[in-house]
Amino acid sequence: MEEVRHQTSQILHEARTWRAAHGIAVNQDGGLTWPPSPAADHTYADAADADAAADVSLANMQRLVRHVEAAQWAEIGFLVFRTYYADEPLWERFQQRFGEVVDGGLVGAPAAAGLLARISGRVKLPLVSDYALVDLGPGGIAHIYRDSVSNLDGDDDSEEEGEEGDDDEEGHLASLDPGLRMPMCIMVDQECLRSMASEKEEDGAVPYVKAVDVRLATNKDLGYSGSFKVAVGRLMSHFYAALQFYEPVDISAAVDKSTGIWTGMGSVQPSKNAEEATMVERIVERAMIRGA
Repeated sequence: MEEVRHQTSQILHEARTWRAAHGIAVNQDGGLTWPPSPAADHTYADAADADAAADVSLANMQRLVRHVEAAQWAEIGFLVFRTYYADEPLWERFQQRFGEVVDGGLVGAPAAAGLLARISGRVKLPLVSDYALVDLGPGGIAHIYRDSVSNLDGDDDSEEEGEEGDDDEEGHLASLDPGLRMPMCIMVDQECLRSMASEKEEDGAVPYVKAVDVRLATNKDLGYSGSFKVAVGRLMSHFYAALQFYEPVDISAAVDKSTGIWTGMGSVQPSKNAEEATMVERIVERAMIRGA
């Protein structure tokens, strides 16, 4: 935890530097806020059991546990960037509920995915809160996430990368703990905070955050917008699992057209790149098991 705290402190320094370089003022210093110890609830239990048969998410959860244990990841999760600072009570409310809803998604997963409990203690979702991030959009957050994490090791060689290739993102994320080194980070803006304001979901409203593709900072054609809404209750149980085995563009294709919120993969099939990655993952896991 102290290591992640140190890393996020450096991220905030990079955020201020990035804003200054782009002519964006920093209002004042902020700080880091960490999720309180989450209390489990069962908000998603019924919904998860109902769609398990038709959703590939169950298989993804089971594969995730095998993957995390084989790779021996100590921490799994995302960095979460706050961008809205005009309503502190709203932010406090978000902090109170965020961990509860995420945990509720883990506890309420289908019974057949009960092995998620084996890795639930490794979940870390550091909240990065600082005025250096105020009102940044997905593109700005992608730049800060990508550039700041690339400098966490203080490696001067990272400045001599030359042209950006397909593997460039991995190099930029190489210093973060492997289980937190995701191709997407999470941002929380005003509408995300408001979605979490109610005690319980009312009229079908679903609390959500926004996932941001780190490659959005490269100005490449990603095949989609580079960010989308993700239901908080599915953040670790479904979304984190899917991100291990699918390309972000494939995951974005599963966003619910009626709500604009991602809640699961549904019947979306992985791309060729994702299928190849899964094959490599299986080979690595088998090799590790044989060597144990």
